[in-house]
Amino acid sequence: MGKAEITEADLSRRFDGLAADQVKLMSENPKLLEQVIVSALVQEALVHEAEEKKWQERPEVAAALEQARAELIAESWLNAQVKLPEGFPEESLIQEIYDNNKESFRTPRRFRLAQIYIALPANADESDVKAAEQKLSSLQKKLASKGADFAALAREYSDADEVAEKGGEIGWLTEAQMRPEIRAEVAGLAEGVPSEALRLDDGWHILKLLDTQPPGFRPLAEVKPQLIATLRREKFAAEKRLYVERLLKETPPAIDNISVSKILEESQK
Repeated sequence: MGKAEITEADLSRRFDGLAADQVKLMSENPKLLEQVIVSALVQEALVHEAEEKKWQERPEVAAALEQARAELIAESWLNAQVKLPEGFPEESLIQEIYDNNKESFRTPRRFRLAQIYIALPANADESDVKAAEQKLSSLQKKLASKGADFAALAREYSDADEVAEKGGEIGWLTEAQMRPEIRAEVAGLAEGVPSEALRLDDGWHILKLLDTQPPGFRPLAEVKPQLIATLRREKFAAEKRLYVERLLKETPPAIDNISVSKILEESQK
């Protein structure tokens, strides 16, 4: 990008600091990966522009750079000094934390839904309305026939392309994830029986309840990685605080408060 470039070595350094879930996300989303690289290139381009004008030599910028350098070195050194105990957290601690916080892992009732959607915006013209109504009428006749295949009809009729390819299946939803009108409709549905056509502001929705799950709790096996990450993060932060406390105890600070107060007053003039 002009004089700015990102080399293999630059990318390796940037990616080395990423968490596994971030790497996975970018691996599966090339556009996101491209955005990250473009953002890095823009940053490099701005640095080039600033350096050409010797912006880094301005007193306030030089002071900020020195402060940022000191903060980075100190934080990096502190992180390197802290070591978590081998095997932390223990299985017994993970189980204890799970048991004591079980309410936070509660899951609401969930519904596995399929849908056939006939699009008809509120501002549709007369010809679009007529075409949509004819399409809906044809669909309803086929749904009413014996042995009607909801999934096949979804692939044939539904205007929600991605969902249509899956036979109309939306997946698992909680009540909070549904529009109020759809939530009310689903509440009265029998499993496996298509609903009546529900007219909303974007068109008609015909729903089918495939399965339900009662309220419950996420099992320990499912939340264990999350618990381990949280416990290790909290333990690491606590160990860093202890290290700093020991440092302060071993080498107590000596501060000339009068001089500091004068410097602070001078900075306000």
